[in-house]
Amino acid sequence: MNNENLKALIILIFQHHIGALFLKMHAEQAKNDHFGITNIENRIT
Repeated sequence: MNNENLKALIILIFQHHIGALFLKMHAEQAKNDHFGITNIENRIT
């Protein structure tokens, strides 16, 4: 496996983990806090 492939693989794995972490955090927020941060997010978007 050459260097470029390895870099691409690391980036893909990293992005996947960040995405999963973000989704998990977002789900926790939505469960715990229906009107706080999620409400602010909805107003921004």
